[in-house]
Amino acid sequence: MASGGARARSGPPADLNSYRQRRNEDGWIKLPERVDRRRTPNWPLKPGLTDRERELWRQFWKMGQSIVWESQHQQVTLAIYVRLLVSIENENFDVPASRLTQMRIMAEDLGVNLSGMARHKWRYASTEELQKKSEASAPAAEAKPRKSTAQQIADLFPSAGDDGAG
Repeated sequence: MASGGARARSGPPADLNSYRQRRNEDGWIKLPERVDRRRTPNWPLKPGLTDRERELWRQFWKMGQSIVWESQHQQVTLAIYVRLLVSIENENFDVPASRLTQMRIMAEDLGVNLSGMARHKWRYASTEELQKKSEASAPAAEAKPRKSTAQQIADLFPSAGDDGAG
């Protein structure tokens, strides 16, 4: 029986600021810091939301990852994650280790934590990119219209037919 070898999620997470990561940037999706939504998706689970679940639901749907969740129809998975998080909070984290493990796995699957973001090849803009963007857009901040959620999704996932040769 063979032993050792690469395993899923083994080794340190990728350093997004390293030379190699900058050189091999292909495949990484740069998420917006915040998604301005007019309304969040409907809560898909029964029974309805508690106040704390509503608060978290709205917070999660403002995160950059929400663009991907929406495009991949992850509303139910996120709702289960929110409900599990609230149930763990209500028990003051005095819960079996298996529930905490499930919570960690769901966070990685949804890309809520850093290891999950690295696994999905999602990242936010680096500090240098944010600084350049801030300096460049300072005078023209008022002229730029706000993009819709659908437009933000389209910007993240350009269609295969768009090769720029048109």
